Amino acid sequence: MVTAGLATFVTVGSVLSERSETAEVVVLLSDGAPGSSLASLPVQPVSVAANAPFLDLMLRPDDVVPGFVLEHEVAAGRPLLRDDLVAAEAPGLSRTVAIELEAVSILGLGLSVGDRVDVIGVDEQQAAVFVLSDVRVARLPQGGGAEGLLGGPSVSFVTLEVDDDQALALMDARQRGPVELLRSTGAPRLPDRSSRASNPVIGADDMEEAS
Repeated sequence: MVTAGLATFVTVGSVLSERSETAEVVVLLSDGAPGSSLASLPVQPVSVAANAPFLDLMLRPDDVVPGFVLEHEVAAGRPLLRDDLVAAEAPGLSRTVAIELEAVSILGLGLSVGDRVDVIGVDEQQAAVFVLSDVRVARLPQGGGAEGLLGGPSVSFVTLEVDDDQALALMDARQRGPVELLRSTGAPRLPDRSSRASNPVIGADDMEEAS
């Protein structure tokens, strides 16, 4: 929703600059790749109305300081957000990976860019296991709304941000079998199946038998 609002903002926001109260925001002039230095990006300050939507999320010219890089891909023509940037020494900036999923699964999750997800796959014994936890959604299918996904191909892709170890773990999992996404809620991970098998949950029938 914010991305769509920003697109509208870019096309009409500069027109509003003739109002008496304005503010300047930083607009990216070309596509920015993850890990790109803020100092090296082609940007331009744009004057907009001081009451423009999402203004409090946007980067101002005074905020452009050395030592920050893009955390994820940013398309040309939209204002930079403060959340687009991280310190250059922050880990895990240089990798994105696309997960192939049924379009109906993507639609059912109701994902937006920036959401956190878990990845489930199978181990060597084909038992379901968590492969990755709490990774960020970097990109969704073009036209990723309900109409776009339902009317398009049955298979589509979700792009995730990963570090080196996560990328390798995901590659191993995909070689063993298909993977699925879960929306991450921050809940603690379940123990492995082997642990649950050795510590079975006691059901109501077991309680009655024990008594």
